Formats: sequence, C-alpha cells, structure tokens
Amino acid sequence: MQIIKLIQREQFELLKRGDKLIVQWAYHSTTGHKFDEITMTEIWGLNHNHEVIVRKKDNLYFSVEMFLEGLSCAKEAYLVKGDDNESSAD
Repeated sequence: MQIIKLIQREQFELLKRGDKLIVQWAYHSTTGHKFDEITMTEIWGLNHNHEVIVRKKDNLYFSVEMFLEGLSCAKEAYLVKGDDNESSAD
C-alpha cells in the first residue's frame, strides 16, 4: 500500500470515482466535522467545478482551488493506493 500526499492540482485532476482518500478536516459547520477529524473513504468523483465529491448523498465535498490555497474545510488529503486501487495521481 502507498499513501501519497496530494499537494498539486495535477494530482487532483487524475482522481477518479472509487479512489480512496484520507482527509484531515478543519472544522466546518455544514459538514459537521470537528477540528482535525480524519476520514478515509472512496470518493464519488471530481465535478466540473474542480470539487472533490467525497460523499454525494451527504453533499460532502471540498474545492481543489481552496484546498491548494489553504482555505478549504479539508486541511490535508492523501491518496491511498493498493492492490485494488491503482490510480495514477502520483
């Protein structure tokens, strides 16, 4: 298994539905996450607004642009690659 910190726009552009992400969240009232909460989930995908859709049914997402500027509700994001998840976002 490989864990890759996502820090460049190009890495996010390569994400696809089903990729596993570890996200450390900052507090954000609409997501209900607490400071420094960490989640691991398969993502739903990336939309045309350059937002990573974490869970569509819960409307849980973060903007790639805001993330890269340090203004997002997601503080850090990591791609988890393994035998069943071979994305090329590194």
